Amino acid sequence: MRNLILLFLSGLAFTYSLEANSYCETLMEQKLKSDLSLSYKKFDQTMNSGWRTIAEQNCYKEAAQLITKYIEKHDSTENSLKWHLFQMEAYSGNYDRALKLENAILINAEQASANKLLWNEYVIANIAFLENDLEKLKQQRSLIAAKKEEHFGNGLNLKIVDNLINGFGKPYRVAYEGK
Repeated sequence: MRNLILLFLSGLAFTYSLEANSYCETLMEQKLKSDLSLSYKKFDQTMNSGWRTIAEQNCYKEAAQLITKYIEKHDSTENSLKWHLFQMEAYSGNYDRALKLENAILINAEQASANKLLWNEYVIANIAFLENDLEKLKQQRSLIAAKKEEHFGNGLNLKIVDNLINGFGKPYRVAYEGK
């Protein structure tokens, strides 16, 4: 009887997974028709718009695909688009694809020295999490913590890096969100 119940429950989970994938694919097809023509600001920087509407439905793989298509169509060079692509790849569990974006999201030394926001340290902390390197993650946390007062973003990013440390070993999405 126990095996029969387990078989039934696994069948339900499989059916739910197929329905969720179908929903995400349908949503993606709709967004490909409507959102690729949005302005950068509307597509990437506006809440409840662009790729975010797919991500809000837990369709992270499709959100990554939509961002990729947007970048290709517009030959976009905006760092934030590539950062959000990194996040959506990581959220969907595609750590290898996320890590391939490392060079695209890090800023050069000149940009970094001109900015009080410790962007590269934050990015490297996220990369360290995906690489399962707790020591590197903690090193980046120390650097950000030492300058958290110099830019409001450092304080915000420090909270996320703390989430990554506290959630080390969990899936990126769970750790990032501090669940």
